[in-house]
Amino acid sequence: MKIKDISLKTSTPASTLRYYEKIGLLPEISRQSGQRVYSESMLWRINFINAAKSTGFRLEEIKSLFQLADTNSDWRYAANQKLDEINKQIERLQRMQVALSHVIEQDCLDDGIAMFANKTELSNIKRRQENS
Repeated sequence: MKIKDISLKTSTPASTLRYYEKIGLLPEISRQSGQRVYSESMLWRINFINAAKSTGFRLEEIKSLFQLADTNSDWRYAANQKLDEINKQIERLQRMQVALSHVIEQDCLDDGIAMFANKTELSNIKRRQENS
C-alpha cells in the first residue's frame, strides 16, 4: 500500500512516516518506481507507535523496544520498567483527582493543596467518597 493509504489508515501524516523511517523506528520501506510501498504488517507497528506516543513513550523508548524485539532480546524488562512508570503516573493522577474533587466540594483551594501533599489524608477522603 502506498504512503497516502497507510497514512489514512493510521491517521499518521506521511511526513511523520518518512521521519520514522529516517530515524530507524520503521524499517527501510521497499519502493516501486521510487514510491514507498508499505506491507499490511506495518499497520500494527505504526499503530503501536502512535498508541505508545499518546501514553508518554518517547520515540527513543519505542525504538529501543522494537530493537530488542527484533533481536529476540528480553524486551519484557524494558516494557516492565515503562509499565512501572505508567502505574506511578496513574497513582499521581488519582491523587490529584481526589484533591481536585475535594477542592470543588469544599470550595477551598488551600485545603486541597494541603491534602494533595498528604497521601494519608487523600486515602481517607477517597475511602469516604467510595463509601458514600
